Amino acid sequence: MRIRLAVSHDHPALCAIDTIAAEDPQRRADIARWIETGCCHLIEIDGEVAAYGVLTRHFFGHAFIEMLMVGASWRRRGLGAALIAHFQSMS
Repeated sequence: MRIRLAVSHDHPALCAIDTIAAEDPQRRADIARWIETGCCHLIEIDGEVAAYGVLTRHFFGHAFIEMLMVGASWRRRGLGAALIAHFQSMS
């Protein structure tokens, strides 16, 4: 398992695991914006994007987890908790 910042070429993979993005163009645009602003982090397992999270600081300047999404086939494995712990270590 590897946690890293998302980059532009990750956009299709992030949209693929997001349950809303398939039908909501605004969510796809949000994901692109999160990537562009450097606040989107993802978990990669064996080269596959399994989960992502977004940590912003627009909540009165404090760290705020705006989004946390785990791909359906990767759920119940602690990936959400791993992203939260990662974000806590950054705050």
